[in-house]
Amino acid sequence: MTILVALTYFIFAARPVWGIALIGVIASARARSIFTTVANHGPILVSLLVLLAFNLINAVIATINQVSLFSTIGLLGATIGSMFIVLSAAANTSRVINGTLGFLLAFTLVVLIDYTLRYSQQPPDVYVSSFRYNLTFLGRVVGPNVFAYTLTLMAIVVFNFTALPHLAKRTLGALCLAGLMLLSARLPVAVFSVFATFFCADRVVRRYWIPAAVLTAVAIYLINPDIVTSTRLFTLLDGRDTSNATRSSIYSDFQMMFDAPFWGSGVGSYFSTSGFSFHNDFFEIMYSSGSFGFVLYFSSQILLFSHIWKYSNNRRFDFAPLALFSLGFSMTESLSLSLSSFTEIAFFTVLFATTIAITDNREARST
Repeated sequence: MTILVALTYFIFAARPVWGIALIGVIASARARSIFTTVANHGPILVSLLVLLAFNLINAVIATINQVSLFSTIGLLGATIGSMFIVLSAAANTSRVINGTLGFLLAFTLVVLIDYTLRYSQQPPDVYVSSFRYNLTFLGRVVGPNVFAYTLTLMAIVVFNFTALPHLAKRTLGALCLAGLMLLSARLPVAVFSVFATFFCADRVVRRYWIPAAVLTAVAIYLINPDIVTSTRLFTLLDGRDTSNATRSSIYSDFQMMFDAPFWGSGVGSYFSTSGFSFHNDFFEIMYSSGSFGFVLYFSSQILLFSHIWKYSNNRRFDFAPLALFSLGFSMTESLSLSLSSFTEIAFFTVLFATTIAITDNREARST
């Protein structure tokens, strides 16, 4: 199952439509197991019904507004597909999480090796300055925020949801932080920082990661200052990076074009007219699915989060990192049939697996 989960993610990232088809095959082949698990887990059942209703509404809205169903199908695969993966192996939730970690590691290595091969002959400062906008995966462009959240999610999974040795966890965590600093994606860096400072299950990391990171950055600056000054952090400070203005323009479009507050305009409608996405789940879902769809989609997450919070033995380490990641990702990316969808699937897989594990542990304690 671990290999199958990782393979599903890999196919989804390479060819999203194929990934959705594979998820459907898994769901069909394990229909009895899925039905049994749903029947035994109330929060999962309700969340599944809410998400199904959400996607059905999206299909209706897209049909009424004559918008292609392509993005709607992709959103269905991202939100429902991950639940099917977990439900088909409910008795082995740890294996599912290991499969998720396996994919995140494989994806990261493929992207990094590809970039290094293409830029290995460049000076270090060029390697760093070009890193953010020149990442690809099997020929497809990888957005910097998508890759940054992949690294952030990997760190959360490694430290709080796996049983790897401490040395392996800390090494992977340090590499994730290094990648985040190269990308200089502001919100993912903030999410990682809050997680590592307050919610990481490794007490040593919580206590010492900041001084270790500062000392490492100072050492690199003393050896080769161009490496540090080539990061996006410095381009933001000196005004060379204009992403803030771009985001402001997109958000202004939301205010001017949001003319269907109840039902929305259909998933993918803003992209089809402007060529951009809102880079924000809250805006994207409100614009495409209306206030009704907005309530449905996020209520399904709130239900699972509240269940984890209520029955987890150690609430901080189970609940907070997932909620923190969900909030940060929703404020930065838009759900669509793109490379951001596999990150959403990986996140939901961990969320659903955690919900099932906590429910089973609660029932075991009560017997």
